Amino acid sequence: MIMPYMFDCAYIMQEVLSYPLFLWTVYFLYYVYEKENHTKYNIYPILAALFTVLSIFTKTYMFFIPLVLNICTLIEIVVEKKRKIFFKTMVYDTFCLIFFLGMYFMVYAVNGFKRGSNHYTSQFSLLFPININTILYGIICCVIYAALFMVNTGIIPISALIYQWIYARNRTWMLTFSMLSLTFLIVEIVFMVVLTEEGVGTLPHKFLFRYFQVFVPLIFILFVKYKNDFLFLKSKKVYVTMLASLCISMYYFIKMGGGYKTSNY
Repeated sequence: MIMPYMFDCAYIMQEVLSYPLFLWTVYFLYYVYEKENHTKYNIYPILAALFTVLSIFTKTYMFFIPLVLNICTLIEIVVEKKRKIFFKTMVYDTFCLIFFLGMYFMVYAVNGFKRGSNHYTSQFSLLFPININTILYGIICCVIYAALFMVNTGIIPISALIYQWIYARNRTWMLTFSMLSLTFLIVEIVFMVVLTEEGVGTLPHKFLFRYFQVFVPLIFILFVKYKNDFLFLKSKKVYVTMLASLCISMYYFIKMGGGYKTSNY
C-alpha cells in the first residue's frame, strides 16, 4: 500500500484495491516458481490462485495473469527444460477455476440470481468488425504505448530489464513473467480500451498509465536486483531502444499539439 500515488486516496476504489491484491499475487507466485525446490511452499500455488481470482474480480483486465503464467510455464518446459513446474501450474490452474466459479456463483447469488450488464463485453464488441485498419492502428498504438511506458518509468529501469531478458538472457521466472505481462497488457489495453473508446483512425489522446501502475513496484524491485550490472549501458541495442522511445514520445507529443495527458485514475 506504500505507493506515492496512493497517499491521497481516502476511499476504496477498484484501482486502489487491485494494487495490493496484484502485489500479493506476485509475492505468492515468486515463492511458487523462484523457490520451487522448497517443498514447504506447496501452499503458495493455492494462495496465488486465490489472489489471482480476487484481482480479476476487482479489475477485469487482470485476466492476463493466468494467461501469461501458463505461457511462462510453457517456455520453462520447452526452452528451459524445467518440467517440474508443470504440476505446480496445474495446481494453480485448478484452484483458479475453483475459486473463479465459487466467486462467480457468490456474486450471482448476492444479486438475486439475476444477470447484470458486463461493461467490458459491450465495449469489446465495438472493436468489430476487425479489418486491416484496425490491425494497423492497433500496432501503431501499441508502439506508442510501449514508448510512453518506458518514458513514464524513467527509461533506464525498463531498459536494464530488457537487456537482461533479451540480450543477456539472464532470465528468472519473475523477470520473464513481468516482461511478458507488460507486453500482453499493452496489446490488451490498446485493443480492448483505446481502440474501442477512441475509435480506429485516431491516435490516443492520453496514455492510460493507471493500468500499468501495478507494475511500478515490481519493475523497480527487479531493477534493484540488477542495479550493479551496468553492462546494458554498453549495449548499442539498448541505446537504440532508449532513443527510439524518446523519439516516438516526442513525435507523439508534438503531433498532439502538446495535449498529451497521462491518466492515473
